[in-house]
Amino acid sequence: MEALADYLTGQPAVDGRPVVDRTGLAGIYEIDLDYAFRVGANNKPEIFDAIQEQLGLKLDSIKAPFDLLVVEHLEKPDAN
Repeated sequence: MEALADYLTGQPAVDGRPVVDRTGLAGIYEIDLDYAFRVGANNKPEIFDAIQEQLGLKLDSIKAPFDLLVVEHLEKPDAN
């Protein structure tokens, strides 16, 4: 499930927001998901609807803490 959350984080429909796995499901799962990359393409559901309809998983938009790395300054290394 963590790999699915990571994949969803990279999708344009997420608008750059992180997707966090809160299912509590461990292990490896084989998932067959039929969805459209664009809304309405080929009469297939968009990815979030497909996840709920085909996998029974619900995606909720919530505020939650997450780790963030902030780089305040960069310098090129010396020649040494």
